[in-house]
Amino acid sequence: RREIVNPTLNASLTLDRLFDNTSSTGLVQSYGQWKSNINEQLTLNAGMHFTMLTFNSKYAIEPRGSIAYKLKPNQEITLATGLHSKMENLALYSFKGKINNEVINEKKNLGLTKSWHSVLGYDIVFGSKFRIKAEGYFQYLFDVPVRTGMSETFSLLNTRDVWEVFEEKELIPEGTGTNMGIDLTIEKFFSDGF
Repeated sequence: RREIVNPTLNASLTLDRLFDNTSSTGLVQSYGQWKSNINEQLTLNAGMHFTMLTFNSKYAIEPRGSIAYKLKPNQEITLATGLHSKMENLALYSFKGKINNEVINEKKNLGLTKSWHSVLGYDIVFGSKFRIKAEGYFQYLFDVPVRTGMSETFSLLNTRDVWEVFEEKELIPEGTGTNMGIDLTIEKFFSDGF
């Protein structure tokens, strides 16, 4: 607690420091990829990605793969799937302090939020000027931080920023979620000065 005197108002203001801690971490990533052109129409990609959060040594091994098949020289259909993970904001893991006289501890139990992505795409090129690409996707999320043992539900998936989670005393990586939809891209290549 610190008191600041404002001479123009001839008043003092009291500032409360909610937390004062520092933390650091590293995010280690490596990957390997293999690509094979089976023939002129069929291409396979396979790979493995590794991610580790050094704050608590939590890691993920992420297999990924895709296949592309040329229907015609200007048309291609693709299927890709794989596991992806991400580190959340460092403050989510490392914040410790007191809020409203309640002790908040570091959340060393939380690891990387993971998701399984699958995408089916169709790509067609019209001459040398236009391209249309449509992709249907599905994403299954898991190991998502959620609140434990409370009547109100809380999931990190429903937050806008890390400031919404400081008062969460206990979070466990047991939440799930899904996303699905269609992406449509219409692209005009650079031609005729446009």
